[in-house]
Amino acid sequence: VAQRCLGGLEFLVIDVVVIVAGGDTQTNKEGSDLEQLASREIQVVGFNRYGQLRHIAYYVVEGAPGDPRADAEVTAILDKTYRKRDGSEWRIEAAAIDLGGHFADETRRFCAGFHSRRNIFAVKGRNNAKGTRSALVWPTKPSRSQ
Repeated sequence: VAQRCLGGLEFLVIDVVVIVAGGDTQTNKEGSDLEQLASREIQVVGFNRYGQLRHIAYYVVEGAPGDPRADAEVTAILDKTYRKRDGSEWRIEAAAIDLGGHFADETRRFCAGFHSRRNIFAVKGRNNAKGTRSALVWPTKPSRSQ
Protein backbone atom coordinates (compact mmCIF):
# COMPACT_ATOMS: atom_id res chain seq x y z
CA VAL A 1 0.00 0.00 0.00
CA ALA A 2 1.40 3.37 -0.96
CA GLN A 3 0.15 6.93 -0.80
CA ARG A 4 1.21 9.71 -3.15
CA CYS A 5 0.33 13.38 -2.86
CA LEU A 6 0.21 14.83 -6.36
CA GLY A 7 0.51 18.52 -5.56
CA GLY A 8 -0.48 20.17 -2.36
CA LEU A 9 -0.12 23.39 -0.45
CA GLU A 10 2.15 23.89 2.53
CA PHE A 11 -0.34 26.41 3.92
CA LEU A 12 -3.98 27.04 3.07
CA VAL A 13 -4.88 30.11 1.05
CA ILE A 14 -5.89 32.73 3.62
CA ASP A 15 -9.43 33.21 2.28
CA VAL A 16 -10.50 29.53 2.59
CA VAL A 17 -13.48 29.20 4.94
CA VAL A 18 -14.45 25.54 4.40
CA ILE A 19 -12.59 22.40 3.29
CA VAL A 20 -14.23 19.40 1.61
CA ALA A 21 -12.99 16.26 -0.16
CA GLY A 22 -14.15 14.00 -2.95
CA GLY A 23 -12.98 10.45 -3.50
CA ASP A 24 -13.21 7.88 -6.26
CA THR A 25 -12.09 4.26 -6.55
CA GLN A 26 -10.08 3.47 -9.66
CA THR A 27 -9.38 0.02 -11.05
CA ASN A 28 -6.60 -1.05 -13.43
CA LYS A 29 -5.12 2.35 -14.18
CA GLU A 30 -1.70 0.70 -14.10
CA GLY A 31 -2.65 -2.99 -14.27
CA SER A 32 -3.48 -5.33 -17.09
CA ASP A 33 -6.52 -7.37 -18.04
CA LEU A 34 -5.07 -10.27 -16.03
CA GLU A 35 -4.68 -8.47 -12.72
CA GLN A 36 -6.86 -6.02 -10.88
CA LEU A 37 -5.09 -3.08 -9.25
CA ALA A 38 -7.28 -0.76 -7.22
CA SER A 39 -6.53 2.69 -5.88
CA ARG A 40 -8.49 5.54 -4.38
CA GLU A 41 -8.00 9.10 -5.52
CA ILE A 42 -8.97 11.89 -3.16
CA GLN A 43 -9.08 15.57 -4.00
CA VAL A 44 -9.15 18.09 -1.15
CA VAL A 45 -10.48 21.55 -1.99
CA GLY A 46 -11.41 24.67 -0.10
CA PHE A 47 -13.91 27.40 -0.80
CA ASN A 48 -13.79 31.07 0.11
CA ARG A 49 -16.82 33.05 1.24
CA TYR A 50 -17.67 33.85 -2.40
CA GLY A 51 -17.80 30.14 -3.33
CA GLN A 52 -14.54 30.23 -5.28
CA LEU A 53 -12.67 26.93 -5.36
CA ARG A 54 -9.11 26.58 -4.03
CA HIS A 55 -7.14 23.40 -4.76
CA ILE A 56 -5.47 22.04 -1.61
CA ALA A 57 -4.19 18.53 -2.39
CA TYR A 58 -4.71 15.45 -4.56
CA TYR A 59 -3.87 12.03 -3.12
CA VAL A 60 -3.61 8.58 -4.67
CA VAL A 61 -3.82 5.69 -2.21
CA GLU A 62 -2.98 2.29 -3.66
CA GLY A 63 -5.09 -0.56 -2.34
CA ALA A 64 -8.70 -1.61 -2.58
CA PRO A 65 -11.46 -0.49 -0.22
CA GLY A 66 -11.61 -3.04 2.56
CA ASP A 67 -7.82 -3.37 2.71
CA PRO A 68 -7.05 -2.29 6.31
CA ARG A 69 -3.81 -0.47 5.42
CA ALA A 70 -5.36 1.41 2.50
CA ASP A 71 -8.43 2.29 4.59
CA ALA A 72 -6.15 3.60 7.36
CA GLU A 73 -4.33 5.84 4.86
CA VAL A 74 -7.59 7.25 3.50
CA THR A 75 -8.80 7.85 7.07
CA ALA A 76 -5.54 9.70 7.83
CA ILE A 77 -6.11 11.95 4.80
CA LEU A 78 -9.68 12.70 5.90
CA ASP A 79 -8.49 13.38 9.48
CA LYS A 80 -5.57 15.60 8.43
CA THR A 81 -5.30 19.08 9.91
CA TYR A 82 -4.46 21.92 7.50
CA ARG A 83 -2.96 25.22 8.65
CA LYS A 84 -3.10 28.78 7.47
CA ARG A 85 -0.11 31.10 7.82
CA ASP A 86 -1.85 32.78 10.78
CA GLY A 87 -1.62 29.46 12.66
CA SER A 88 -5.32 28.60 12.54
CA GLU A 89 -6.10 24.92 12.00
CA TRP A 90 -8.74 23.58 9.63
CA ARG A 91 -10.14 20.10 8.97
CA ILE A 92 -12.19 18.54 6.22
CA GLU A 93 -15.84 19.33 7.01
CA ALA A 94 -17.41 16.82 4.61
CA ALA A 95 -16.40 14.22 2.05
CA ALA A 96 -18.21 12.35 -0.71
CA ILE A 97 -16.75 9.05 -1.89
CA ASP A 98 -18.12 7.45 -5.06
CA LEU A 99 -19.34 3.91 -4.45
CA GLY A 100 -19.77 2.99 -8.10
CA GLY A 101 -17.70 0.22 -9.62
CA HIS A 102 -16.44 -3.03 -8.15
CA PHE A 103 -16.17 -1.92 -4.50
CA ALA A 104 -19.61 -0.52 -3.63
CA ASP A 105 -20.17 -2.60 -0.49
CA GLU A 106 -16.65 -1.98 0.84
CA THR A 107 -16.95 1.77 0.21
CA ARG A 108 -20.36 1.85 1.92
CA ARG A 109 -18.90 0.04 4.97
CA PHE A 110 -15.87 2.36 5.06
CA CYS A 111 -18.02 5.50 5.08
CA ALA A 112 -20.44 4.03 7.64
CA GLY A 113 -17.51 3.57 10.01
CA PHE A 114 -17.27 7.33 10.60
CA HIS A 115 -19.40 9.13 13.18
CA SER A 116 -22.33 10.92 11.52
CA ARG A 117 -20.93 14.31 12.60
CA ARG A 118 -17.89 13.73 10.37
CA ASN A 119 -20.08 14.00 7.23
CA ILE A 120 -18.33 11.27 5.25
CA PHE A 121 -20.82 10.09 2.62
CA ALA A 122 -20.85 7.21 0.13
CA VAL A 123 -22.43 8.63 -3.02
CA LYS A 124 -23.43 7.16 -6.35
CA GLY A 125 -22.45 9.10 -9.45
CA ARG A 126 -24.33 9.21 -12.69
CA ASN A 127 -22.81 7.91 -15.89
CA ASN A 128 -23.67 10.55 -18.52
CA ALA A 129 -22.25 10.55 -22.03
CA LYS A 130 -18.88 12.27 -22.26
CA GLY A 131 -19.26 16.03 -22.55
CA THR A 132 -22.88 16.10 -21.36
CA ARG A 133 -24.34 17.10 -18.05
CA SER A 134 -27.61 16.31 -16.36
CA ALA A 135 -30.07 19.18 -16.00
CA LEU A 136 -30.97 17.99 -12.50
CA VAL A 137 -28.59 18.10 -9.57
CA TRP A 138 -30.83 15.97 -7.33
CA PRO A 139 -32.72 12.99 -8.77
CA THR A 140 -36.50 13.00 -8.39
CA LYS A 141 -36.53 9.31 -7.38
CA PRO A 142 -33.87 7.24 -5.57
CA SER A 143 -31.93 4.87 -7.76
CA ARG A 144 -32.32 1.13 -7.34
CA SER A 145 -29.32 -1.18 -7.66
CA GLN A 146 -30.01 -4.29 -9.67
